[in-house]
Amino acid sequence: MPRVLLAFSLLVVSANAQVQPERPKWLDDRSQFCAELAERTNRGPLPTLRNPKSIDFEQYKVRPIASPRSDEAVIGKDVVFDDRLFGNTVKAEAAKGPDFAGRYAVVLWTCGTWCTNATIADVRTARTVQLPFAGVIGCERVTGEHRTIERKADSRLMIVRGSLEIPNGDYLDEGPCGTFYYVWQQRRLRLIGCKLSEE
Repeated sequence: MPRVLLAFSLLVVSANAQVQPERPKWLDDRSQFCAELAERTNRGPLPTLRNPKSIDFEQYKVRPIASPRSDEAVIGKDVVFDDRLFGNTVKAEAAKGPDFAGRYAVVLWTCGTWCTNATIADVRTARTVQLPFAGVIGCERVTGEHRTIERKADSRLMIVRGSLEIPNGDYLDEGPCGTFYYVWQQRRLRLIGCKLSEE
């Protein structure tokens, strides 16, 4: 290919390349982060967030519709890129029983070192619901020995410990490290508590 034509091709590709959007200011503003996260997650007026110290699994008890699964549902990240394989694998994992909110299995896959992506699957229908964040990256200050996504088969509470990956256009931005309390309500997660780690 002539050099002039090659240079023109590179200019066209560069012009069409997507530019990463500016990082939202609220991701770095500790005084605004929890409020903005609640607004986005709860899709409505900002609720009064509860004091995390008063939130525990026992307050959100439910009766599982099937025997709880004995282990976590973990799938290979290569499965995620094949829609048919992903659907079949999630269905097989969900069929092993619930580990969240009485009738759901939280199906996990890795997104890197100490990074977790997940979807919530109904154990009867295998229908999935996405989390209100793209993934969570563990951080020693709050994750420690805990799982990044804690849940129980007999509770509607989910506790997420780490740094949330927040979608920003076609990119992901990482929020501050913290502990985030979600409750399963009307077939989706709602944020009820948020405690950012001390820096």
